[in-house]
Amino acid sequence: MKLIILFAFFVSIELTAATVAGTITEKESGEVVIGSAVAVYEKTTSTENSFVIGNYTLKNVPIRGGYTNKYGFYSLPKIPNGDYILVARNVLYEVFTKELSIKEDYEINIEFEEKEIVSDEVVVTAQRNANGTGQISTINIDPNYIKKLPSIGSEVDVFRALQLLPGVSSGGELSSGLYVRGGSPDQNLILLDNVIVYNPTHIGGFLSVFNSDALNEINLIKGGMPAKYGGRMSSVLDMQMKEGNYKEFEGAGSISLISAKATIEGPITENSSFMVSARRFYFDLFLNLIDDAPKYYFYDFNAKVNYKLSDKDQLYVSGFLGDDVFDIGETNENIKFIWGNKTLNARWKHIVNKSLFTNFSLIYTNYNSTFRLEDSDDSEISDYFETVSDIEDFTLKGNAEYFGLANNLISFGYELTQHNFLSRVATNNNLDAELNDFLGDRRINALDGAIYAMDEIAINDKLSTNIGGRLYYFQEGDYFGFEPRLAASYNINPWLKAIGSYSTAHQFLNLISRNDIAVPTDLWFPSTEKIKPGRSTQTVLGIHSILPNDLSLQVEAYYKHMENLYEYKENTSFSLGIPLDDQFTSGFGWSYGFEIFLEKQLGNFTGWLGYTWSKTERKFDEINNGKVYFPRWDRRHDISLTGTYNFNKHWEIGAAWVYSTGQGFTLQNGSYTLDPNGWNQRYSYGERNGFRLPAYHRLDVNLMYKYEFM
Repeated sequence: MKLIILFAFFVSIELTAATVAGTITEKESGEVVIGSAVAVYEKTTSTENSFVIGNYTLKNVPIRGGYTNKYGFYSLPKIPNGDYILVARNVLYEVFTKELSIKEDYEINIEFEEKEIVSDEVVVTAQRNANGTGQISTINIDPNYIKKLPSIGSEVDVFRALQLLPGVSSGGELSSGLYVRGGSPDQNLILLDNVIVYNPTHIGGFLSVFNSDALNEINLIKGGMPAKYGGRMSSVLDMQMKEGNYKEFEGAGSISLISAKATIEGPITENSSFMVSARRFYFDLFLNLIDDAPKYYFYDFNAKVNYKLSDKDQLYVSGFLGDDVFDIGETNENIKFIWGNKTLNARWKHIVNKSLFTNFSLIYTNYNSTFRLEDSDDSEISDYFETVSDIEDFTLKGNAEYFGLANNLISFGYELTQHNFLSRVATNNNLDAELNDFLGDRRINALDGAIYAMDEIAINDKLSTNIGGRLYYFQEGDYFGFEPRLAASYNINPWLKAIGSYSTAHQFLNLISRNDIAVPTDLWFPSTEKIKPGRSTQTVLGIHSILPNDLSLQVEAYYKHMENLYEYKENTSFSLGIPLDDQFTSGFGWSYGFEIFLEKQLGNFTGWLGYTWSKTERKFDEINNGKVYFPRWDRRHDISLTGTYNFNKHWEIGAAWVYSTGQGFTLQNGSYTLDPNGWNQRYSYGERNGFRLPAYHRLDVNLMYKYEFM
């Protein structure tokens, strides 16, 4: 009898509760708005434990609250029947309020209006509030802010802006590579519209391949990765392309000292829109004026089309295409080097009901690097030598978010990828037997699969957790295992919270490099029976705070341990041939440090101050005589200060100042030859990166004048 009464009690609660769900978009363009706070509040007449918004006095603690996901969807479940105020907020837009009388489920789609502020474009949204666990070791940057920062040759670059963040280092002045908390660039999961981009740089690492005009969101996760991300050891860079303006046609274009680019977006029909963005490096046009000068250019192309099938279904097709072409043509010889990426993603968004949101994707990815040397005679090719490194992926991906529990957000999903790796060396010339051993094709096909689940739990008003895990399988080598992920935050008061996280991650693809610049001759190589998958564990502790005057503060300390790191052995003879497993040597490493990130989000002046103290060490038995050494990107101190200031609606100034401890380098201490004729010269070096360059600092300033001509 007691069980029947208890069952009836829970049924009555369910019958008197409702769900409010919907999508938040920008009124002017129809673009979805990500990471906006949505909550239902009770009205009150008391001045204690309350706040005023518009014409309403509301209790401090909401009945239900949540955030829009990366597709602009929100859901507030199990709201008891009654009268409430729905409040939606984002720092970039005017606050939205609506009176609700809850008796049944509601679908409320919200259009945000831009906030009336002095500055035209606001900026950075690194932390929107002091609650929840979603912002641990995470920084979000508005692409519009990147456009205001000083840039090389007036070419705005996403990666160079990210290098200004605490915890992110560069490989040098000419490198846009991201070294996140002691990890190397290949340990970053680079996602563009949920698709992996293997080679994210142009000009051998000088610029990234991502055009900021095509991006809607840039989200960098430096630690405590949620379970939905996997396959890399250090960080996640998750970028979303614009969907295209649903309301009207618009475009943007620019010409810098080194390239030209243009973006066009607009509606196709009432239920569909498009976005197309292209960029080309045109320095080769000047080189054409010089006889026998090498020819080099790159281009990248982004496109996205979406169509609303119904109120609950939407289809997206997005793609990226980019190539670098380097060509040296002489009378009888020609050297051509081409490398680039291709991606294509067909995604179906389906809202099952007000509590269940799903996405399913079919993805194609390709990265190819081809080097060809030709020796021609009378316009006929007599001899050639060619190397090819190619990765081709076919991926099925699905994920779901369940909002039906009052204090839980449950996410789960799967990823299934068929990797096809090709390494080829081909020639029509007769070579010696030793080099002939390298010739031919080497193909590795491997299935890579994972399933994950995680639960964001609001245990009470103070404590929130994100508990998750990821099961992985990699066919080549038959690797199978589990990765636990845990994050927690404790609200000390409404403006201050303590955070912590622990995560493990594995990596089955390694970028084997003979130098510290991400040039395209570096080779992606999969795990095999001999090449074990990389593994990292990271622990993070810190505090996050909202300060007066639109300031936010993050202070975090971390420790990361890395296993099964791979490099070429010292004095290896491999150069252009297919690498053999025994040419690699494995080791391990660790890094630790703390970071301070102070940011101003609104007003005439916006920007941030970042400081990092860190230490990164590695140890390989067959490198540096087995002694511990510092990789080149290890720097003890790193400071960055960025800011933009609007004088008026026409004039604006931007500046970026960086200071860092000098990087390590290996000093040559001698040379010798192995024969009396001086051929086969060898060099002798001291300890790897045993010397330190002087400290480095740089100040860049950018002055902008804006005007309207239409």
